Amino acid sequence: MFIVALFASAGGDKRRGNDIKKLAEKNGFRFHAESSEALINQLSKFRVFETNFEVEVENIIFKECDQMNLTVFDYCCEERGRVSSNQSVVMVSSDELKLPRFLLRREDYGDKLEAVLGKNDIDFDKNRAFSKKYFLSGDEEEVRKVFNRQLIDYLEKTDNLFIEGLGNEFILFVPGYLSPVKYLNEFIEEGEKIYSLMQS
Repeated sequence: MFIVALFASAGGDKRRGNDIKKLAEKNGFRFHAESSEALINQLSKFRVFETNFEVEVENIIFKECDQMNLTVFDYCCEERGRVSSNQSVVMVSSDELKLPRFLLRREDYGDKLEAVLGKNDIDFDKNRAFSKKYFLSGDEEEVRKVFNRQLIDYLEKTDNLFIEGLGNEFILFVPGYLSPVKYLNEFIEEGEKIYSLMQS
């Protein structure tokens, strides 16, 4: 089972919503203007979505394919009336995935200091460029099984990705980046590519 859902920017951007609807129709997806309680509950398992602030998820397109569920959405979080986070997100679900809880994000100076103090940053000696670029946390033994050489080599060529995984799902986004509609297909393909490399 393969599901694709796309959410437009929160805040009622009708033009973007209409463009996503056209993209859905062109590519054989089903379109939903608003999110569902089931989807919100599905997202709640991810720590990055744990927030007490107002969240909007809307303009969903949905498609079923083989073995994988791929959900792509724009996520907006408002703090005290101001947008604090607004980005397109890919969520991949598949019964083929058996993921430990892990988090991958751009490494910053604070992470480097914590690593010196022995905090959990999983590094790969044969991929030092990847380890310098990204902070990776989780159960080290299990996470290393997921992050095989092919996946690491691919991610090493990317910049500023955020990936969180657990069980049969993972999410992917670039913090603060709301993908233009014309690039959403490329965004979907990146989620598919990472999924396929996890199976290598």
